[in-house]
Amino acid sequence: MLQTTALELVQKLRDFMMQATPTQRCLFTIFLNTPFIILFATLPSIGLFVEEWRELMDPRYIIAVNILQTVSVLIQWFLAWKLWPHRFNPRPIPHYFRMIASIVIVSFTAEALLGGSLTYPTCMMIICIIPIGLMLLDIPTVLFGLAVCVAIVLLNELLLYAGIVSYAPGYSPQAFSGGEHHFMAELLRTVNVYLHFVCYGVIFWMLFDQYEHHRKLLRKLSQIDALTHLANRRFFLERLEHECNKQRSTGLPLCLVLVDADHFKRINDSYGHAEGDRVLLAIAEILRESLRFENDLAGRIGGEEFAILLPDTNKASGLLLCKRIQEKLAEQTFGSQQASFNVTLSMGLIESSFVKAENLLTQVDELLYLAKNNGRNQIVNAERMDKIEGVIKSSHTGACSESPASNLPAGLVKC
Repeated sequence: MLQTTALELVQKLRDFMMQATPTQRCLFTIFLNTPFIILFATLPSIGLFVEEWRELMDPRYIIAVNILQTVSVLIQWFLAWKLWPHRFNPRPIPHYFRMIASIVIVSFTAEALLGGSLTYPTCMMIICIIPIGLMLLDIPTVLFGLAVCVAIVLLNELLLYAGIVSYAPGYSPQAFSGGEHHFMAELLRTVNVYLHFVCYGVIFWMLFDQYEHHRKLLRKLSQIDALTHLANRRFFLERLEHECNKQRSTGLPLCLVLVDADHFKRINDSYGHAEGDRVLLAIAEILRESLRFENDLAGRIGGEEFAILLPDTNKASGLLLCKRIQEKLAEQTFGSQQASFNVTLSMGLIESSFVKAENLLTQVDELLYLAKNNGRNQIVNAERMDKIEGVIKSSHTGACSESPASNLPAGLVKC
């Protein structure tokens, strides 16, 4: 139950990060960093109420930074109130974003410098500002915030060398004994370090989860056709080559089907491209529903040309699948009530005989060509081919019968 809830929250966060407008991401930045600022400001303040700890701290700097943190939070939420009406605006509002980035960086850097600019909490805090910003904001805003961060650190170094401020101003001289941190001061700093680890661990998890999610999404988008969401030509041919190599190793059957929508150009010309897209989507959905196993793959490899890859499938099973596809499409009507029409398919079906992918594709393309040149709306297939190009062995059984009236070459059957 708890795991399911966590996964649902993760998915909602992914969806938000994918769909959020720039303003929504900026608002999320404010929502995310506010509890961290409060937490980081609270931890040193606790020491002011413990007498032994208070002697090791400089209350002036602690209080000054706390005031800065409070003002920072108030300004951020004021800007959030100003941005809220624009949350659905798809265009960024750069001056607001730069202002928020600057305020956040000033708050975190000031808190970090309390413990000294060379300590690991400071370095970790400053370094983390960049990936966190890249996760939520745009690159120009992050670069602007980084410039502000560098300017603050350099100013701190100049004031340190000039003797105007001391190193680690949050601690009093009593915190150092013989050049080393007092135990209590070290304890405060160590607790602060682990608090940073927890907070930034959560944020880095979000960052890399987004990275992994985007990587998988980009990989998926690179493999599918934008209109039909079937495999695109490049991915389909990669899978075809893989399955052909696999067949030569395992000896299992492999079928390839090419499918072409008949008179598709006439549909576009007569009914418009929108109706043509509707036809393609309907064919794609039928192909998708007709796949039987996880390894089966349907793809769009041309304008109105589709392909089906059927590993571990012989010609007889492939032929049954092709007929089911034709029957399902015949049940669908396109166009309007006043001008409706049906769509038919021409198909070429071949069972591989341990040939290379390019040869198999050439052979099945010839079968599709014959189907279209011999009346369309039919399935043309050959018995198992040998490796000699252009030689087709003729023998067939099952639901197909030879068509003497057809001018198909020997060895081909019309279903």
